Amino acid sequence: MTETELRQSVVDVMRGWLGWTEANGKFRKIIDLYNTQDPLPRRYPVKYSDEWCAATVTAAGIAAGLQDIIYGECGCGKMIALYEERGLWVEDDAYVPSPGDIIMYDWDDSGRGDNQGSPDHVGIVEQVVGSTITIIEGNKGGAVGRRKLAVNGRYIRGYCVPDYAGKAEEDEKMTKKQRTLEIIERLKKEYPDAACTLDYDQAWKLLVSVRLAAQCTDARVNVVVEGLFEKYPSVEAMAAADVEDIETIVRPCGLGKSKARDISACMKMLRDEYGGKVPDDFKALLKLPGVGRKSANLIMGDVFGKPAIVTDTHCIRLTNRMGLVDGIKDPKKVEMALWELVPPEEGSDFCHRLVMHGRKICTARTKPYCDRCCLNDICKKVGVE
Repeated sequence: MTETELRQSVVDVMRGWLGWTEANGKFRKIIDLYNTQDPLPRRYPVKYSDEWCAATVTAAGIAAGLQDIIYGECGCGKMIALYEERGLWVEDDAYVPSPGDIIMYDWDDSGRGDNQGSPDHVGIVEQVVGSTITIIEGNKGGAVGRRKLAVNGRYIRGYCVPDYAGKAEEDEKMTKKQRTLEIIERLKKEYPDAACTLDYDQAWKLLVSVRLAAQCTDARVNVVVEGLFEKYPSVEAMAAADVEDIETIVRPCGLGKSKARDISACMKMLRDEYGGKVPDDFKALLKLPGVGRKSANLIMGDVFGKPAIVTDTHCIRLTNRMGLVDGIKDPKKVEMALWELVPPEEGSDFCHRLVMHGRKICTARTKPYCDRCCLNDICKKVGVE
């Protein structure tokens, strides 16, 4: 729910209680709801004979499912303290409240900035129109009723302001997480055999191939490396090769000079510092020439079976289109955002499935085939016309 919807949900609860009175006995339902808290604030169960304005505010939070931001209390002063310690108490006479804010009264307040007295009563702001605040409150003459006050007028001691915005952000994150989990499960069914599309049988060969795959198709890389690995079948052989010879072979992959230089330097480092073995440490992988976060994550996930998120062009494009990330193009930022949504054990295969889905259905150079997509009903379709 959005912040506005969360605020409105509390107001709607209060509206539903209008007309509940001590005379008709319905006010008891509010007190009974307050007393369902476990533990009760200060271990005190509110009695039907007690003042019940603060209990009404708390009960409204419970009824709206917002007891995590509308803090339970049956005393006005104690309620203020709960919000004040969280930085959510406002006693600025210039403050214009919003629906869902909790208004505290001081019957001795003159409206001239003398916000010093003890709070006497409490309600929930229903609406603000112009300079008029409409409040719904419990225990107003023995009933749930409305009151109108002027903005910055008399009797206003201050406002408790629940963190609706933070709650909305949490809800959105949870919604994204739930949608992410559903997307993962559907893609599993659609592409049960998730795997890297670069051919390799040793970790160092994948390091070479992933460097060559920059701005080149995996299919072409798989063809080119056949000749490369036939001529240089080990880390030691590749490390000893002339850079120019490597460049000649890998030139069809594009950017031959820089790729050959990185491959040669990487193999030398593996030979000299790691005994010809590829390290299984992410930070160590990043120190290898030509290895960035994408390549390091691919190695960690595919070779060593460790948690990994590979943010290649398919991953970035599809997660933005699906609405899992919001307009983020930077690979590292996308990776960090996905770590909050994707279970660690699912990351590597999820990214492989995004590649497969991006090639088959959610294409880049043509309009995506949404009518054939297993995610059609839950995808945000960001940027799809």
